[in-house]
Amino acid sequence: MYQILIEPKLDHFPGNDEIMDSIRINKILELQIRIVPTQYMWFHRRFKTQPIGYEKIYAN
Repeated sequence: MYQILIEPKLDHFPGNDEIMDSIRINKILELQIRIVPTQYMWFHRRFKTQPIGYEKIYAN
């Protein structure tokens, strides 16, 4: 079963300050990751490149 949560739109976004906009978005993402950390970056192949002699952990 899938669940989608749709939040209200952000007020006054984007603003005039790109740094503050980035901080704001990062805080929102951090909150969502803390709520359900298992759903964050599950698609990312963090260990895609391995040193010579190490077993590849992802299917080709």
